[in-house]
Amino acid sequence: MTELPWPDEPADKSADEPDERARAIQDLLFAVAFTPLLLFVSPVRDVPSAEAALIAVCSGVVAGVAASLLTDRLALERRDGLATTLAAVVGVVVLATSLWVVVPVAHTPTLLLFVLVILWASALTAATRVFVLPAIADPS
Repeated sequence: MTELPWPDEPADKSADEPDERARAIQDLLFAVAFTPLLLFVSPVRDVPSAEAALIAVCSGVVAGVAASLLTDRLALERRDGLATTLAAVVGVVVLATSLWVVVPVAHTPTLLLFVLVILWASALTAATRVFVLPAIADPS
């Protein structure tokens, strides 16, 4: 089965390559910029238990990798801006509400650790996909 491109998607995938590289670099810079804010301003260092930290790190890695791969697969920047914004707002509201109901108040620093790990996992996955994998596939 042949995959058809989106109407505004160029048939040549190499035309998207600079955008993918810029997006990967932007994700890394975003993670670098927000790491000090999350580590030094917030109580992320007061995680209640090692088990909670381990769960936050493992689930954050899985969620970050999944988010990076899904946003690349869905190519959200090619979609309607209003629909993408509404989907993001609904997703954030649903996620925040469910976390507020499920996670005890004592474990809120664990959520900040989870967010930090998602940022880094997503950024490193994008950088690996854009920079490392093509270099491994084409050693010349």
